[in-house]
Amino acid sequence: MPHITNQDIEDLSVGAALLGTGGGGDPYIGKLMARDTIERHGPVDLLPLEAVTDGLNVVACGAMGAPTILIEKMPSGDEIGNALRAYERRIGRKVEAIIPFEAGGVNSMVPIMLAAEFCLPVIDADGMGRAFPQLEMETFNVYGVPASPVAVADEQGNSVIVETADAAKAEFIARGVTIRMGGQSYIVNYGMDGATARRVSVPGTMSLAIGKIGRAHV
Repeated sequence: MPHITNQDIEDLSVGAALLGTGGGGDPYIGKLMARDTIERHGPVDLLPLEAVTDGLNVVACGAMGAPTILIEKMPSGDEIGNALRAYERRIGRKVEAIIPFEAGGVNSMVPIMLAAEFCLPVIDADGMGRAFPQLEMETFNVYGVPASPVAVADEQGNSVIVETADAAKAEFIARGVTIRMGGQSYIVNYGMDGATARRVSVPGTMSLAIGKIGRAHV
């Protein structure tokens, strides 16, 4: 299984900026945080989508809100881990693999930070193939994966669980919570098993960003 190292992070930041197609924000701050997390916890396994086993407990994650706020409201680094802990308390079991909910911008880095901290693999896939503005626009939702519960956390140690009937409402409420958290939060949602992840995800986007785009820019 390939690993994501600090050199891969450099390449990923280039590939993610291009795949973001103007969305998802500048991955620079996320890159610094991902590098720091890998230095402290070690490289992250990159799990090919086709190698995901049926019963694996998979969850998506990323940041919500205006990426430019990161310039003024620096993250603590604990937000996404706190969101995962809140999510696991809600569902009553441990998460076993992380998948990005988008391939572009800063959200290419958040799953790596979370995976490194919790010693989990990152699946080489995502829910969009680029950056997107709202939760309901993911392939996960298109193929019927429930968006909630959504765990939302901020840099002050606050966390909220959002439970709704559909993804658009989850987006609306979680976005409102994010605004009251200062315009930027970190979220965990779209829990699914491995068989579902193989069926509903855009494959190969992490390796695309790292290898075919990031390493080609020089």
